[in-house]
Amino acid sequence: MELLYHLLPDTTNLQLKRWQFDKVQGTITLIVSAVQAVINCPVCNHPTHKIHSRYERFLADLPWADYSITLQLRVRKFFCINTLCKRRIFTERLTNVTAPWARRTLRLAQRLSVIGLANGGAAGERLLQQWGIKVSRNTLLNLVRSIPLPPIVTPHTLGVDDFCFRKSKTYGTALIDLERSRPIALLKDAKAETLTEWLKAHPGVKVVSRDRSKTYERGIRQGEPEAIQVADRFHLLQNLSQTLYQVFGNHAKTLKEVEKQVFNTDTKVLEEMETALEEGRSTFVQPPFRKAEGIRELDGNSDPTQLQTTEIQNECGGIQPFLAENTDGLTARENLQANLLPSAVCPLPFPDNLSMIAETNKSPVVPRFPQNTSLKRKVQSAKAQAKRRDIHARVWSFLPGFALVPIVLSPPVASQL
Repeated sequence: MELLYHLLPDTTNLQLKRWQFDKVQGTITLIVSAVQAVINCPVCNHPTHKIHSRYERFLADLPWADYSITLQLRVRKFFCINTLCKRRIFTERLTNVTAPWARRTLRLAQRLSVIGLANGGAAGERLLQQWGIKVSRNTLLNLVRSIPLPPIVTPHTLGVDDFCFRKSKTYGTALIDLERSRPIALLKDAKAETLTEWLKAHPGVKVVSRDRSKTYERGIRQGEPEAIQVADRFHLLQNLSQTLYQVFGNHAKTLKEVEKQVFNTDTKVLEEMETALEEGRSTFVQPPFRKAEGIRELDGNSDPTQLQTTEIQNECGGIQPFLAENTDGLTARENLQANLLPSAVCPLPFPDNLSMIAETNKSPVVPRFPQNTSLKRKVQSAKAQAKRRDIHARVWSFLPGFALVPIVLSPPVASQL
């Protein structure tokens, strides 16, 4: 009982009488009553203690664990003893618990407003259903609309621009606090008189950023004559782009002639570069690669650096993987790392090259080529190194005062690069 008392929204003006627990419905009802001795009239603020009657209010409160909480509040009605007051009977106000005519406590309404601001109506409703609170999306939106706006602080730097209520029909004026980057007011129209009235009601503006509108210029000069008027960055860039577009349009013929001259110059330079590259390429001697013996091309690729893994099914029913091609010219039998399965699996001798498979293996050969990313990366790295060496050689051939000496590599060394 003491624990429930401390969980009440106001332990000073409320007294817990008893509580009811419904396990099936998952609700807890707290019967409480107000214990204020003297009440002030909400109209004349005159104190009174003369009770007229009593009635009950049901308020929804924050849930406890998986149980929804309902406050059955017993409040009183009082007579106003001030003869000059127009209100004769009034109900006592519990400002720390709930608002007049409300059906939820203040702390629950505050939580719902925060959820409505963060998630909106439909998403907030789905979230509250998981918490056991039944609230419609319209209720959340109404709570958000009822939040009072913060007081307007007159900024030192004010932004003025127009916006449309209805495009090409009705326009208003938006006032932006550029120091805090948030809107502070929306005026009903885009007239100079309206802006002048707002500036006179909120003195203290030092700098006003606006567009090139003469209407706003007149309104600012009349409302805040000491404020410095500057053009905003958006309209400066917009005016600059429009001016450059007009200038380039007036000199279109001259720009086309300049473009032709630049194109002819680039063509000559490109031809000279291609001639120099052809001369430099002829100085190199690329020795042809010889294919290692005992290797058969399965995919028609004659590049000896291309590695392929093939699985062959022999007469014993086992699968024997081997390398179809290898960079160092070794066959499958000589390269022991390629034989992943032990030789005891099949008593037949494994052939030295692929040309003997048709004679030794009577069963149909089913080659497969699985992806080997590590070998593929090695091949790509070797090709990238060769490409970089070619680029460096071309660059050094254009530098004056340097002579490029051709280098001829032997096939084993070239295969390792």
